[in-house]
Amino acid sequence: MSKGTVVYITRFAENLRRELGEDIARQVLAGSEAFNETTSPVMVAVWMKGALARLGNLVDSQRLTGFFQTCGALCAEANLKPALTDRNRRRKFASLEAFIDDKIAGSVSTFSRLEREGDGLAIYYTPSNGRKMRCYCPLMRQLPAGETASVAYCQCSRAFTQRYYETILERPVQVEITQSALMGDKECKFLVKWTG
Repeated sequence: MSKGTVVYITRFAENLRRELGEDIARQVLAGSEAFNETTSPVMVAVWMKGALARLGNLVDSQRLTGFFQTCGALCAEANLKPALTDRNRRRKFASLEAFIDDKIAGSVSTFSRLEREGDGLAIYYTPSNGRKMRCYCPLMRQLPAGETASVAYCQCSRAFTQRYYETILERPVQVEITQSALMGDKECKFLVKWTG
């Protein structure tokens, strides 16, 4: 298990304790105490799927969604440097449209791409291309093929994306999950919309 994965598990545990209390955290985190540097990423992902199921049995769907949205917002805050760099880049363009066009043109890769969709921006992540990953999050990265996890977990990425684009665009945005690799789709798709 990488140091990065340890950081994510630690953050997950801290968020559980802070947002939902020690009793729920203890039940959800059961089994994680056995993890160490040699724990395989597959074992972490399977454990995380189980932790997500345990959490779903302990709280209603609104609290579950809210919890992962909080996790995503906190993760975005901890990793804000790229968004700040993009915001500074955006400020050099004559218009938001010109910046979006440039961002789309530079987004073509094996792992992700951006496309215009209506009055919004579709963000596609294809974690399986070339890396055999199910998710970019280290905790679900190696979920075995054929297994799925609750889309509630994707609320973390949705909130991360929202905070990221609000920072870049300096305005409120709405983000919708329209596809999820964890739910069996080939890729993840987030639709970002803004006004003004």
